[in-house]
Amino acid sequence: MPRRTNDMPKRIITELSDEQEAMLPIYRDKWRSIQISTESIKQEKVAVVIKAAYAVSDYPEPEILFYSSPMTAIEKILTIENFKAYLGRDIHMKFAKRVVDHVQHGIAQQLDEHLLIRLRNQVQHPEFPYSQLIVIH
Repeated sequence: MPRRTNDMPKRIITELSDEQEAMLPIYRDKWRSIQISTESIKQEKVAVVIKAAYAVSDYPEPEILFYSSPMTAIEKILTIENFKAYLGRDIHMKFAKRVVDHVQHGIAQQLDEHLLIRLRNQVQHPEFPYSQLIVIH
């Protein structure tokens, strides 16, 4: 996909087609099932995706570690001398800034604000899909 330049017009999506609207619950259910899955990950696939993400970023590729459970990961990390320096200060905030905020900004640049709120609500709060009271973080 070509990168957008300043010369290219900015296209804001203001509404979805009926077909796209109908797909929202299907996608929501698909990603919820992935979110709560206890199935083991495919380590090779995960490594490929992580490496690809870092290849297009300005950040050096990290060491990728896999553990059998979150508790095992915590136990292993706590055995590392000065683990906070090893992981980096405020790693969760760095992830949020580098990845989550970047993705959210990209989406917000392409969608009308009201449509973005409505879509987010349909996914996160399907019982109140048209509420404008829930704000984006």
